[in-house]
Amino acid sequence: MINIKEKIGQRIFAERKTKGLTRKALAELTDDLKPSRINNWERGIRTPGPGEIKQLARVFDISPAYLMCLTDNKQQNIYQTPVGALIPIIDHQQACHPKIIIQAIKDETANETIQFIPIERELAENLGNNAFALKMKDDSMGPELKRQDVLIIDPDQTPTPGDLVVAQVDGNDSVIIRRYKQLSALKNHHEYELLATNNAWASIRIENAHQGKIIGAVIHLMRRLKP
Repeated sequence: MINIKEKIGQRIFAERKTKGLTRKALAELTDDLKPSRINNWERGIRTPGPGEIKQLARVFDISPAYLMCLTDNKQQNIYQTPVGALIPIIDHQQACHPKIIIQAIKDETANETIQFIPIERELAENLGNNAFALKMKDDSMGPELKRQDVLIIDPDQTPTPGDLVVAQVDGNDSVIIRRYKQLSALKNHHEYELLATNNAWASIRIENAHQGKIIGAVIHLMRRLKP
């Protein structure tokens, strides 16, 4: 049975041939894609990332959702919610250094198989280049957040008091999700609390940059209504 990588590759190949483009010519019409990368996609070896899908869709003048095999309609129906990008889902260990992981995905040097999740165009347009998705794996933020909720995180956005954030504490090799409480208004004073909404879980006070760091702000929550 054909897998999703191969199906996406077949669609890229078909659209390139329809346009009468070589891989080199297609690459030259994009911002930064390379013929070797396009070749890997067409052969089903790799899967394009969010920005790369958008570049290809722009050149082909078709819907990004079609290239991602999320629809069989080449042109997005204006009455449907348009898919704007694919965001990589990374684990709680990888989230300690997301920019390195994202760059490895872009460079096609990531060792692990990376899954992607589609997001709406309006959301995609407001995210930085290092955005990623993270699944809740515990009940620390219950009942507000549930296990398996998917959070969209943007490391390029500075959190404000009250925001949900992803943080790394005491050099641990895994991140946590908490609500950010500012304790000092001084820009050079790193003092804040990471609050759990589940009373059975501990809130954490950070008094200096060595005790912990905020990886990024939670921008969006995606929840399945049924398992």
